[in-house]
Amino acid sequence: MKVPLQLLVIEDSELDAQLIAGVPQRQGFCPRMRRVQTECELKEALDAQRWDAVISDLHCDNTQESRL
Repeated sequence: MKVPLQLLVIEDSELDAQLIAGVPQRQGFCPRMRRVQTECELKEALDAQRWDAVISDLHCDNTQESRL
């Protein structure tokens, strides 16, 4: 049985986000991923629920990295 994992991914590429979600899946987790691209989406996601893990793209075109 796979362990549920609430995964928040800050990533501007859908393909990269799917590749990221595959890593915990191969380790026995069942990731429920939400991808965000902007600061506003990030705030909404953080307010909406608790996350087990947050993974961020170092350079996301739609965000101001210094504010995240």
